[in-house]
Amino acid sequence: MKLDVPVRDTPFAVQSYTESFMKAIETTNVGDLYNYMTGVKRAGNTGYDLTIRGFKTSGTDKNAIMVDGLPGLTGRFGSPPTIGVDHIELVKGPMSVLYGQIQPGGFVNLISKKPRATESAELDVKGTGYDGGGRALGDARGYEVSGDLTGPIDTGHRLLFRLIGQYYDRNLFRDFAYEKSQYGAGGLTWNASDATSATLQFEHRKVENNFDVGLAAPRGNIALVAPLTTVYQEPGDYRDEHGNGVELSVSHSFSDHVSWNLGAR
Repeated sequence: MKLDVPVRDTPFAVQSYTESFMKAIETTNVGDLYNYMTGVKRAGNTGYDLTIRGFKTSGTDKNAIMVDGLPGLTGRFGSPPTIGVDHIELVKGPMSVLYGQIQPGGFVNLISKKPRATESAELDVKGTGYDGGGRALGDARGYEVSGDLTGPIDTGHRLLFRLIGQYYDRNLFRDFAYEKSQYGAGGLTWNASDATSATLQFEHRKVENNFDVGLAAPRGNIALVAPLTTVYQEPGDYRDEHGNGVELSVSHSFSDHVSWNLGAR
């Protein structure tokens, strides 16, 4: 938010979802959180297609999902990964005009992980699979590896860094369906003084997957629906998307009550 006050003290409809909550429900992307957000649901094929409080956004609404209050996701299709997100803000209603032209329903704001002065390292390895719907456990296997490393570069804590990476390769429950993703992010913070700091961040994402169009029910008869594992496309049909993002943020405090912040993405 653009207001340096606790959420409970703001006269706006704002909800926050922390990193610990996202880990507790084992999210991989932001779309996994929509079932926990009141009044929010997916409404299309791109990462920008949402319905918030009954108002629908689309792939042309770049402000539907923002990063640190700025537009510019590294991919149009697919939901953004949560491995590089510190917390997520769901802003509803008129307050959204603080961030420019946007749908009146609101927007989702991803607050990225920044370098920290305290050393920290994390490595996570997961395995995935399906059991049911025509699949036996082990038929559609997958795995995910992710890591997060941060800390100071010098003893005076003037320079801080952060490196984040994730890779997963999953076979899905439909025939020939799969999903692969590569994600990498890095950040460098320079604390020029006690009042001034600058952070430069880089983000890379590459996704390859099949486009699932679902199953048809001829004449509306559920008994005529094909088995759950059926796909209508050719095995070689897939979507490949990759993108890069760079963000610079500079802050300076003139006093305890006056500060200046600049952000570009």
